[in-house]
Amino acid sequence: MLPDAPEQALDEYPMPDPMLTLDDLEKCGYRDGDMLPLSKERAMELYERDLTVYAVVDGGSAEMLFDREELALLSVDRKRK
Repeated sequence: MLPDAPEQALDEYPMPDPMLTLDDLEKCGYRDGDMLPLSKERAMELYERDLTVYAVVDGGSAEMLFDREELALLSVDRKRK
């Protein structure tokens, strides 16, 4: 973010995956409110564009994914920050 740019609230950003909502993210156990939900397929697309992708693991913790194989191994849809 630029130094003089106004701060944006999370709900001002477009949803990166129109098939999911913030309620879907909460159903995965993530309640911090600082990530947007993604399907595994959409997360892969964004990862391929060199964007940071996070997975919700262990009932609510967020973990950054560092390589394509990590993302491919996820058994259920995960989320991106």
